[in-house]
Amino acid sequence: MTAQGRIAADLDRSAGLHHYDLHECSQLNELKINMDLMSMISAWHLCGDNILVEQMPIFGGYSGGLEET
Repeated sequence: MTAQGRIAADLDRSAGLHHYDLHECSQLNELKINMDLMSMISAWHLCGDNILVEQMPIFGGYSGGLEET
């Protein structure tokens, strides 16, 4: 679902998420942030929602591959 669809679904409090529900926003890694992510977080913040931002780790490089973790 696009960021605009998630924001529109959030604005309908009778059928969507409530402000006390946890709104989860996932980042791919610590260096990639796009405008969809920023627009969702700002809209949720303006509505007074609870926001959880999680980050997906990068496998490989210094941490080895999937078989070493």
